[in-house]
Amino acid sequence: MITVEIRDNVLWPQHIEGSSELVGRLIDMSQGHLVELEVDGFKGLWRKMRDGADGRPTPGLKPGNADTAAWWQAQQARRHARIQLREILE
Repeated sequence: MITVEIRDNVLWPQHIEGSSELVGRLIDMSQGHLVELEVDGFKGLWRKMRDGADGRPTPGLKPGNADTAAWWQAQQARRHARIQLREILE
């Protein structure tokens, strides 16, 4: 089982447990890349954050559309909860 902790307004790959392969793929994505993830039963789009002003990559994933943003915002009341996650490979 793959899980992630709700810690922020951003989904942080380094807080994913259960699949170092998935963590590596998410961290290695280029800025702006979209990925579909099922998080706690919700299927949504996530966008890799832009690189920092100094050029270093930012590993976080922001919600990639309004539906995902609204759902993730509602989850902030559950901070520090560990929830299931899976990549959708369709």
